[in-house]
Amino acid sequence: MTVEAKSAQKSTGMLSMDYVRQSTTQLQMLAADRDVEAPPESNVPIIVSPLRTGRPDALPIAEPHVYRATPKSVLDIGHDAVRARKELRDIARGVGRRLAR
Repeated sequence: MTVEAKSAQKSTGMLSMDYVRQSTTQLQMLAADRDVEAPPESNVPIIVSPLRTGRPDALPIAEPHVYRATPKSVLDIGHDAVRARKELRDIARGVGRRLAR
């Protein structure tokens, strides 16, 4: 997964063609850096932006696996991940205590 963060943008307007192009080329650049022909098909680029729509000229160049998320959505996912990690850690500690008895 690559994340193209545009979170400093204003919340009005549309995602430009440049942002869409950057999100697509990041995966290609990572593949080249790792000396492989193409990124794994399961990898996806995510554009993080408060903007909800893309410019009409940006849509045709967007790969079908490019996604957009708001900064709040990404923050919510991060908070959920932290909570899940804490719960799993607490469960593991409880299991460890029971096994030690």
